[in-house]
Amino acid sequence: MFYRDWLTLSTHLIWCYDHAVLASRDAPEILSHTDEGPIRAWLVRSGWIEIRQHNKRLRAEPGQWLLLDSTPHTRSILRGTRILSVAFEATWPDGASLFDRGLPLVVNAEQYPNLERRLRKVAGIMNIPEGAYDVREQPMDYRTVLRLERDFSHWLLALLDVLVDHQIIPSGHFSIDERVMKAVRLLDAHPLGKPLEPDALAAAVGLSQVHLTRLFAADLNSSPRQYLDNRRLEQARCRLRVSGARIKEVAYSLGFHDLSHFSKWFKKACGTTPRAYCKPFRT
Repeated sequence: MFYRDWLTLSTHLIWCYDHAVLASRDAPEILSHTDEGPIRAWLVRSGWIEIRQHNKRLRAEPGQWLLLDSTPHTRSILRGTRILSVAFEATWPDGASLFDRGLPLVVNAEQYPNLERRLRKVAGIMNIPEGAYDVREQPMDYRTVLRLERDFSHWLLALLDVLVDHQIIPSGHFSIDERVMKAVRLLDAHPLGKPLEPDALAAAVGLSQVHLTRLFAADLNSSPRQYLDNRRLEQARCRLRVSGARIKEVAYSLGFHDLSHFSKWFKKACGTTPRAYCKPFRT
């Protein structure tokens, strides 16, 4: 594969923190939750975390890393467990993950010291408030952005070493039509609160709407409208993870003028209501 192929991969940090798992005062002793996406890595410092994913049941004790992919999982966490936690997305335009097989995985931290050392630098730069679950929603100057991207890239190199040691190799979808990629870039810049105009999008890349839709289906197994809808869903999840986020405001920002319509749309896609989804993130 060529460098230009890797440029279609979208990789970005979502959060990184080093503190106890937050929970409300009346939370049970063992916190349980079902979730999916993004890719996550947890270093347990005290307590424990247990997950079920891909018919695997794994438990991480103090001094162990638990690495998950972006597919649905169920986790149980002892209340008060302290972790070094990171979440990030690494996806191709068709929605496929960079690591689509081999995870979840538990490894001993002492065997891979760079994994913790480099991630502590990332956590130190982010310095986001407790209860915030998306660094993209935090103010940041460009110098800090560059430092964060640099140290996050160094951590990804350490993570890649771990995964390769366990025969987990990055995968992807390459050779995507350049006109489809141009449309993807336009869709990535499209305001999520505004409806899509398919004809205008197709004209912008020099194709008919039918031809663009056909190329999208062939290269990304999707349509331009579905691609934008997936972006809207990902943004809904991110905003609902923010402590104190109001569901109505999230719905309106994504172009929904009826809260019940937003709830039905979200439940159909995620299998749960917005209120139930954001509950574990409330302190």
